[in-house]
Amino acid sequence: MRLKRGRKIRIWHETNEPTIGKRINWKGWGANEIVKILAELLREGEVPSIRGVWYILVSKFPKYIPNTRTIYQSYDHVTVLCRKREMGYPSITEDAFSDDTRIIINIDSDSFVDGQSVADASIQNVKDARSKYYIPRWYMQKNYCELWLEKRAITRMYMTILRNGEIDRQIRIVPNNGWTSFTYVKKNIGRLFYHWNVKYNEIGSVLGEKKTYPHIWVFYSGDCDPSGRRMDINLVKELMNNFRKRFERKVMTDPSIPPHRRRGEVSRRMTTIHFMRAAVTVKQIAEFNLEGLTDPEPETVLKLEGGWDESKGRNKKGDPNTTWFKKMFRWYGNGTVFQIELDAMYARRGQFKKLLLDLVDSKFDNEIYQKYVVGKLEVERDSLTMRLKDKLIDEQIELPGWKQIEHRINTFKAMLSDMAERSFIMNMMFSTMLSALTSKNKGSGGD
Repeated sequence: MRLKRGRKIRIWHETNEPTIGKRINWKGWGANEIVKILAELLREGEVPSIRGVWYILVSKFPKYIPNTRTIYQSYDHVTVLCRKREMGYPSITEDAFSDDTRIIINIDSDSFVDGQSVADASIQNVKDARSKYYIPRWYMQKNYCELWLEKRAITRMYMTILRNGEIDRQIRIVPNNGWTSFTYVKKNIGRLFYHWNVKYNEIGSVLGEKKTYPHIWVFYSGDCDPSGRRMDINLVKELMNNFRKRFERKVMTDPSIPPHRRRGEVSRRMTTIHFMRAAVTVKQIAEFNLEGLTDPEPETVLKLEGGWDESKGRNKKGDPNTTWFKKMFRWYGNGTVFQIELDAMYARRGQFKKLLLDLVDSKFDNEIYQKYVVGKLEVERDSLTMRLKDKLIDEQIELPGWKQIEHRINTFKAMLSDMAERSFIMNMMFSTMLSALTSKNKGSGGD
């Protein structure tokens, strides 16, 4: 094959060296390291995001893999080639990475299921009702916790830690997907207020302690960068302002609270609402050995501080929160700007798992759990079984639609009976006529 003058052929050697010349050896060494990381995570029951594995690589090999957009794009391209099983690349399954950033608006089912199968499944559900019944883990607890995330892409790691481990912590995980919308914030705050009231009534009805207030805890995880830190400050303001308005509406119209005590009652209730940043904090930079990420590459600095963009030949606007961030954290890094993304915790997931579990478990009272969940479970299951027996066997509950079916069956039976009766009469008439004709013919033959 003839080549144009000056064109060079790049040959990838089968080598496991990290670099070939000045380039990262993604096809050999890099792809093999990705496969090893995926296998390790799979053994732990976790399906990571693309960025999660990226931060593990950056953390393990800072000498060879800098945290830049250009290098990330080449890494992302290699993962695609491995999943496509391109020649010369190690094979990775197509679903090796999670993608929780895109949502399909699905339907319940588009497959035909016959009525007999649905009936059998319903009967099986009744049979399984006792074993499937459970009391929520946080029932009667005086704390209600949720974990809010800046990024949807990191949700799978939190699910693995909090929901799919040895003990299901039964904690709601709420991804905000960056700068969240006004509607979504209000929806989340409304849910928190609902659970505050549920727990207040729950504790009061069982313990008779109407003045025992539950506590709401929002544990927030986001990037440690100008916009990431500004997000949770805005969320705190919105959360507190909204809860104060809701408490005021409720307390100011409550006739059981004397008017001169209502302001104090609102203030006491406000002390039960807590917002805490779980990750990434400046303190965790040293605790999790993330100092290597506080010296950003020129691409990141340009994104955060702005300046002349050589690639586009024009000035680029920086993050509007950068100046505020420098003042806020001037005690760390001498007022320089940096960016540590939440995804970096993938590289420290063992340590991070302990942090999250300790945080959630610190708000959980095991004595209450043993008394009101473990202690009541079998009693409630017995009650469920007896109720089903009473309704299904003794009372024989009436199924919706059965009267119409029964009416159609009875109508069909009557029609069949009428047809049979008519058929009998016709047969009798035919037999009589045949007998008459037969006897008449015999009489004529006798003459």
